[in-house]
Amino acid sequence: DGRGGEYFDAAFAEVERIVASRELIEDEEMQDEDEDQERRSRGDGFEYLCKWRNLPYAECTWETRPDVEESIGTQEAKEKIEAFLRFQEPPEKEKRRRQRRAPVPAK
Repeated sequence: DGRGGEYFDAAFAEVERIVASRELIEDEEMQDEDEDQERRSRGDGFEYLCKWRNLPYAECTWETRPDVEESIGTQEAKEKIEAFLRFQEPPEKEKRRRQRRAPVPAK
């Protein structure tokens, strides 16, 4: 086929959505404290469980904010993280009411 190996779909390296988040905790087994501090300072103190485009949810991985930004760009990463955070809090009770649907026309 002329490619000299297996085909790699570049979409596999693109974050499709953020599924979960967790706070970065200091790794007690990590020998280099400076490395751990540097890793925390690069991001926002969280890791994000990323669903990768064209891959199943079983292939989700934990990534820091800089890694997500590297995958899809700073602005899109910000939008995806904000969208994830928006769905973590239920809407206020007043905003939970269902919208009235237009009546179905009789035939």
